[in-house]
Amino acid sequence: VVSQNLTKLTEVSRFTPYTVDGKPVGFRGYPGRDKRPFAALGLRPQDLIKDIKGQALTDPTQAMQIFETLGDQTQVTVTIERNGQDQTLNQNMDQLNLSGEQTK
Repeated sequence: VVSQNLTKLTEVSRFTPYTVDGKPVGFRGYPGRDKRPFAALGLRPQDLIKDIKGQALTDPTQAMQIFETLGDQTQVTVTIERNGQDQTLNQNMDQLNLSGEQTK
């Protein structure tokens, strides 16, 4: 069963592997069509996501497993590189539900 949070995450964002000198170092994050939920997670386009919950995203297979575990989480700590500086974000995965509440 695919969780709602993981489904919402893939709707509001996409992540592409990023390499330096041929070695994976993380994933670049980009917003989906509606940029608000992506921004609500504290992310900006082109952020380099380097680790999630202390687990490096240097192995693509392991990274996919880490992304899959996000569906069960309500709070996630993520290390990103933005403008050449590492930053730690504590993300509230409940923010992903915002996109479904915007229709009235």
